[in-house]
Amino acid sequence: MKNDLVSIIVPTYKGSDIICKCIDSIIQQSYKNIEVIVVDDNGKDTQEQIATEEKLQKYINILGFQYVAHEKNKNGSAARNTGLKKAIGEYICFFDDDDVYYMDAINAMYEKLKSTSEECALVYCSLASVSNSGQQRVIEARKDGEMLVDYLLRKVFLCSSNVMFKRQVIDEIGGFDESFKRHQDMEVITRVLVKYLAVHENYIGIKKVWLKRNLPTEACIVEAYGQHYIGKMKPYIEKLPQLDQERIYSHFYIDWSKGYLYERNFKKFWYYAMLSTHPIKCTALAVKYVVGQLIH
Repeated sequence: MKNDLVSIIVPTYKGSDIICKCIDSIIQQSYKNIEVIVVDDNGKDTQEQIATEEKLQKYINILGFQYVAHEKNKNGSAARNTGLKKAIGEYICFFDDDDVYYMDAINAMYEKLKSTSEECALVYCSLASVSNSGQQRVIEARKDGEMLVDYLLRKVFLCSSNVMFKRQVIDEIGGFDESFKRHQDMEVITRVLVKYLAVHENYIGIKKVWLKRNLPTEACIVEAYGQHYIGKMKPYIEKLPQLDQERIYSHFYIDWSKGYLYERNFKKFWYYAMLSTHPIKCTALAVKYVVGQLIH
């Protein structure tokens, strides 16, 4: 482990057309003591892997840049673990290939995190969230300290891209659970927050672009991924007050009900709508959807 070095691990899958913008934002950081590890999860010799490697050739001779390609597609969790095995930094960032850093992001988070006690595991920053339609809003980082309940209730926003971890903590929890195909960042952040505190940095450090290229399109798959997360997190969630448990599960129920509504699977929609803590909100959504269908 190299003191003060920040290792930035970038898993990529079907991202050959956007990866360079991401990497440029990393190497242009004001904080220069970094290494960049791109882990290509497309599978060797696939069209997308070849295209990605070609795009990244211009960075190969940059000090601290590594490109690693999986022999076959695994998943984002496995790609992050591969990068972690290669990384030698004292601090770790896991950055999505469709996001970009603003110039002082790494420096701002590093300065904040290095001065914290052993009880603190990570720092997270504010971000600019950009939707598929191009609408932008700022999600501010505001809270410090014990964050588990607020995180599970989605009152604070931490994702893979706006967080910097202390390396020793990631090693301690064993990295990412490779059984996760989605919600990998939620899973690992949850396990960290069970044991450690967090601090925030109000600097708007990243532009997070919400692209649909790798998202599941079927409601049943979205549900399956969510069920997997809930199943794994149950030991932590069930230690919380009953009302908090219900609210945490309700976020998933609402997401699943929306997916089934758009697929016109009304039986599943009503099932999860009624399980949620906001059945009236879900009903209003259904009415709006039906009226919209009638108009069109």
